[in-house]
Amino acid sequence: MIKPYVRRGSRPGDETYYLHIPREFVRALGISPNDVFELTIDTKDGLTLCYKRIKK
Repeated sequence: MIKPYVRRGSRPGDETYYLHIPREFVRALGISPNDVFELTIDTKDGLTLCYKRIKK
């Protein structure tokens, strides 16, 4: 289970949500700080977030 990390903005109600990737996943998948991901959202059966690594 991954919980979102919320950062408050300078104005009330202005927030940014982050999902932290567990260290074990980063190591197993070889994720680096230079990787770029594309987010797709599916709401058919609840909420599904799908990240796809984009090759440069």
